[in-house]
Amino acid sequence: DVLSAPWVSPGALVQFKTGESDVVGIDKQTGIVTLRDNFISRVALSAYTVCETLSDSVEAAPNLLPFVDDVDLGNIHGLQFQQTGTQLLVQVYANVADSRLINYQLEILLDVNVFRATSCVAGIVDGFTCTINDPFERVKMIASDPLSLVSGPLVLL
Repeated sequence: DVLSAPWVSPGALVQFKTGESDVVGIDKQTGIVTLRDNFISRVALSAYTVCETLSDSVEAAPNLLPFVDDVDLGNIHGLQFQQTGTQLLVQVYANVADSRLINYQLEILLDVNVFRATSCVAGIVDGFTCTINDPFERVKMIASDPLSLVSGPLVLL
């Protein structure tokens, strides 16, 4: 482990870089990675010798969980959106922390030149209803359950 060797300062032999520093930050000398944002594809994280004769990379899928009182569309792990065949399943999660989620209304705007909504599936809050393609570029998800005890950082809407 060259970074913990007491006889050499960090960054003297090996340095680090990323292809998308605004999405995944990486300390050039220590290699400490900071996830800053979601991104549409995998991002290369690279280590290389200072003389650039040796290098290696690994790809990471930048995918943040929703902040408290926020929602996030897409997968929890891996790439945020992953197409299977001609279908793209878009899961929607809310972070309500320790609060109870008893109702919500969420509108999702689609680029109709790329996507078309074909169905909605209820999450874990009762009283779910969904309107798609009315208007064509909009999906509206609504649920209301005054008796709901649903809470947590990843509530499937």
